[in-house]
Parts: sequence; C-alpha cells; structure tokens
Amino acid sequence: MSRHVPSWPCVIESLFAADLSAKFAYYGRLTLGDVTSNGFYLLRRSSCPFPVLEDIFRLKLCPLEPIYVVNFGDADQTHNDECMESKLAAFEAARKSMRRESQLRGIRVSDATIDAWLQLKFGHLQYDPVLVGHLNVLKAQLSAIEHRGQCRSPIPGTVEASKIASRAQFLGVFVARQLSGPDSTNSGGGLDQRLELHLHEIKTKIETSVVSLGMLKLGSYLERALMFKALADQIGLPAALVRGTYGRSWIEIAVPKMENAAEANEDTQQHRRRSSRPIIDLCDKFLPTRYLRENYVVDLMDEPGRLMPIDGLEAKVYCSGGKPVDTAIGCAKIRE
Repeated sequence: MSRHVPSWPCVIESLFAADLSAKFAYYGRLTLGDVTSNGFYLLRRSSCPFPVLEDIFRLKLCPLEPIYVVNFGDADQTHNDECMESKLAAFEAARKSMRRESQLRGIRVSDATIDAWLQLKFGHLQYDPVLVGHLNVLKAQLSAIEHRGQCRSPIPGTVEASKIASRAQFLGVFVARQLSGPDSTNSGGGLDQRLELHLHEIKTKIETSVVSLGMLKLGSYLERALMFKALADQIGLPAALVRGTYGRSWIEIAVPKMENAAEANEDTQQHRRRSSRPIIDLCDKFLPTRYLRENYVVDLMDEPGRLMPIDGLEAKVYCSGGKPVDTAIGCAKIRE
C-alpha cells in the first residue's frame, strides 16, 4: 500500500497516535513522545486479534489473560452540578442497558462487573484511587527533593535535560517499592508463581479480567514497566515502553550528554562568534522531546533505578531474560 500511496505511513502513524493501546499491541513499543492517557490498556501477553476493551464488556467476554488499565481519572477536576447530573444520568442509563442486554442473552453478569466497566468508561465518576495516590506521593517526594513546586516542564513538549537521569533513577526505585508485594523478602515460591496467585485473587474479587493498575501490589517486568511509563508521563519524564521477543518488557530513556561548564562556555562563545543562532545550554534549559534518542535501559527488577547503557551487556541480558545474546547487538535488535 505504501508504494501506491506515499502518505500511507503517515496516515497509519496518525491513527495509532489516537489509540496508543493498539499501537503498543501492534508495534510492541511506545516512543518517548507517546504520552499515555486515561483508558490506556494492554494485555499481559500479546494476542491476536487485539481485543477492544468496549467489545469485551459488551459481549460479556472474560479473557484468560489479564488486561491492565491505566486510569488516573479526573481527581484534580471539579464539575458543576449540571454537568454531574448529566454524567450520572448517562451512567445510570448505560447500566440499565447493559443489565437488560445480559438478561435477554440469558447471561448472568454481576452488578459489580457492570459497574467496573462503566467506571472505566466514565472515568470521571470512578478513578483508580491507589494509582492516583502513588502519583501524589511521587510528586510530593520529587518536589521535596528538587525544591520546586511543579514536576512538568513549563514549556509543552520539552523536558529539563538535567533532571532526566535523577528522576528515572528515583522513579525506578519508587515503582519497585510499590510492586514488591506486602513482604518483599518472601521466598515462598518464585515471583512468577506469586504473581499468578496475586492476579487470580484480584480477578476472583472483581469478577473480571480487566484489572486497574493500582490494584497490583506485586509485579514483574511488564507490570513495573507499565507503572513506570504511566507515572513518568504524568510528571513529564519521557520514557519508551518496549515489549521484547522473550516476553520481557522494559523502559528506555534518553539522557543527553552533559558537557562540563568550562567546555560548554567555550563552545558557546565560539558558536556565538560564527553564528547568530542561539545555542542551547543543557544545564539549565529545556530540550524538545522529539530531539531525544534512547540510550539507557532502566533496571526495575535486579537493582531498581540503575541506568544501563542500551548497548551494554547488562542491558542485553536484562532485555533478553538471560537468554544468550550476541554482544554485537543491543536492546534495539532484541525487540525487533
């Protein structure tokens, strides 16, 4: 198709930009510039065809594999009475419609299942309180450490270069702490077995396979990478979410090379003498996210917060799940 329609790749990219859940399912990757929003979801294990969340609830399906949903809701927004009444009416009408449809089909669907779907669809009524709590704690801790009031860059589409590495390291530790389980020293079985049991308990409780991210108290590579990505997008930290060929998922970030003050000052003076264009001082300026290129993998499992060069052996082993890897390739090849 692209040979006959030159603009076809741009069209596909635009379509996927409007549905990052489908983009991640198709490409196995969200870039630094892909910012997740409420309602973003992914399957614990890839499947074909990719399920549409609305169809799962409409057809009363219950996939074997969990579907993780990110929903910060509108916790920071206020609504006037008229707006809230309208939303509540729509919520109640949808609930009655789903209950009536399930009865006509002879399928028993609990009120809890119906409400779970409606709460996801009408996120302004019910958000993920635990995930929102994680975000609030993270923002408060970053503000205390960085001595600043806001986490996001004041310039849309940019990031403060000097904060990328430190924030990624801090967030890596933060995420690992949230998803290490109630007893991180528990040795009764491996992580995979404990995670399976944890997910079974959650699905039994909520009677659906659609799991809000905040419900997780234990997580492996995918769960931790997803939480890192979701929180990073909320604080303006560019992060790429990647699903590899060995069933591993990981986070890639871009840390610009920082020059020392003397070299930077000399280069700046030389640049100004031969050009009228301004030069960007990385130490105290903001960089456009689109100019960044991934060069580090964030360790969220073995040594949370560690930044591993993307072409280094440690990153290759981390991304491949311990499988033998060719030292001439990096994580970029593992994910292809």
